[in-house]
Amino acid sequence: MTSHDWETDALCAQVGGDEWFPESSQGVSEAIAICRRCPAITACLAAAMAEEAGLGPAHRHGIRGGLTRRQRAERARKTATAA
Repeated sequence: MTSHDWETDALCAQVGGDEWFPESSQGVSEAIAICRRCPAITACLAAAMAEEAGLGPAHRHGIRGGLTRRQRAERARKTATAA
């Protein structure tokens, strides 16, 4: 199994790409609702956190693993502080 085999099970693979880059709070809510039903949410978030390691919110994009770019940046900050 390769590191991104989870992508074939991900619900985002079945939904349009623009859904993951919403321009409104309603769009964010809709994308996150899809993520919460996704069987690949844990692997998706782990991949996002690994790929974005060391980056601030401005260098993170879209909804990944059920979190916004700012939420992922905050999680990374908290993890780094706890280490």
